[in-house]
Amino acid sequence: MRFSQAVDFLQLQRSETRVRARGLAPAGRAPGVQCVYRLSAKPIDEVGVPCRAGVQHTGDVHRWALVSAGIAPVALIGGWTWAASVQPRGFDPLRDTISALAAHGVTDRWIMTIGLAMLGACHLVTAAGLPDAGLVPRALLMVGGAATIGVAALPQPSSGHVPAAALGFIALALWPAACRLPWRRSARGITVLLVAMLAWLAVELQGGNLLGLSERILAGTEALCPLALVLALLTSQRRPTRVAGSRAGKPSNPGDHAPSGSRPRSGAPPPS
Repeated sequence: MRFSQAVDFLQLQRSETRVRARGLAPAGRAPGVQCVYRLSAKPIDEVGVPCRAGVQHTGDVHRWALVSAGIAPVALIGGWTWAASVQPRGFDPLRDTISALAAHGVTDRWIMTIGLAMLGACHLVTAAGLPDAGLVPRALLMVGGAATIGVAALPQPSSGHVPAAALGFIALALWPAACRLPWRRSARGITVLLVAMLAWLAVELQGGNLLGLSERILAGTEALCPLALVLALLTSQRRPTRVAGSRAGKPSNPGDHAPSGSRPRSGAPPPS
C-alpha cells in the first residue's frame, strides 16, 4: 500500500467513525456519509474501501424523527380545524386566535389543548432525533416545544399564556438558521420568512382584523419546518453528491474507480 493510499484510507476511516451507524447502510456505507469522488485521487480499491476517501458529512438523523415531525403539523392543523368546527356561530378563524379554542369556558376546549400538547411533545422528540444538527438549534427546538406545552397548560386568561406563546414563536422561528447542516443559506432564508410572519402577527395584535389568520400561517409554517428538514436529510443520505466533471456521481475518469486487477481503457495511462 502506498503512502498516499494509506493517508486516504485513514481519512475515510476517521470520517466514518464520526457517524453513528444505525440500521442497514446501502453498499456498505454508513448512514450520514456520502461518497464524493476526488477527480485527482488515486485508486484505493485494493485496500477494500467501498468508496473514495473524500466524504461529505450530511448530518445524522434518527428515522423515528420522521414520525414525530410528521405528526406535529397534523396535530396542530387538525386540532384547530376540529375545534373550530364544534364552536357556536360567531367564531371567526380569520380574527380569533388558536389559543381562543383552548381558553377557559370554550366549547370542547380539550381538543385544542391536546393538539397543542401533542405539537410541543413532537418538537421535543424531533429535536432528540437530530443529533448532528448542533446544540443551539436543538435547544431552540426543545424550548419551542416546551413553550408550546406551556401554552396548552396555561390557557387564556392565564397570566403565563402570552409569555409562553411568545417564547415558543420566537424559538421556533430562529432554530432553522442555527442548524450546522447543509443548506444553511436556505435555512436562513426560512428564518427570515418566519421572522417576517412574526412581525405581521405583532402588527395584528394591535387590533388587526386578521390576527387569527396571521397566527395560523406562522404556527403552521413553524410546525412544518422540522418535517422539511428531516425529509431533506433522509433524502440526501441516499443520493450521492455530484461534483464538477462527473456524471450521476461517477468519476470523470473511468479508470479512477476500476476494480482491482482490471486493465485501464486503451490509451489511458495505468494508475500510478
